[in-house]
Amino acid sequence: MATASLSEGTAASILNRAGPQGDLADLCATLGDFELLAFQVSSLKMDTLEKEAGVLKEVLDRIAPLVPILSKKYEAFYRPVLVVLTQRDEIPLPRSEGAYFFSEHRLALYEDGSLVRTHRFGQWTGGPQPGWELAEEDELTPDAAIAAFGLPAIAEGFIKAFQEAHSTTILKDELEGRLAALTRVLEVIQ
Repeated sequence: MATASLSEGTAASILNRAGPQGDLADLCATLGDFELLAFQVSSLKMDTLEKEAGVLKEVLDRIAPLVPILSKKYEAFYRPVLVVLTQRDEIPLPRSEGAYFFSEHRLALYEDGSLVRTHRFGQWTGGPQPGWELAEEDELTPDAAIAAFGLPAIAEGFIKAFQEAHSTTILKDELEGRLAALTRVLEVIQ
């Protein structure tokens, strides 16, 4: 019971030092409201991230088989890759014309469905002084990709890839026509 009277005395002391009792009571009530709001916002953020990750997973499952068609470049071992987005920062170096430090984050999708973030960073000199570059590569889950880049940026990257592919993709009818012509040429040669 001594603890109860001590804490009552401490509470009364705090109330007396805080000014009118109404100010401290208002502060406590407002703090309680903000704590509840912060909990609700945190819960909504987690739910949103979970749903966005589910949507991205479905999109990745549908796009991964299309990577060989959409890919404009191949990486080591001839792996088709679709570069979803690239974020690059450059910081010029003082007293060095054309030299800069850089940091680049690239999100890429491979045909096996793996989503990979590559972080390249280094110094470009553009002259006789040596530069340097390092690269780190991490495979990301859909929720980690959303946390790193955001779903709108990832979706925009996929849309740009489809728009670029649309202008360069050979239509099925054209491909079938070319195949028929090649078949006739082979028949004539044989």
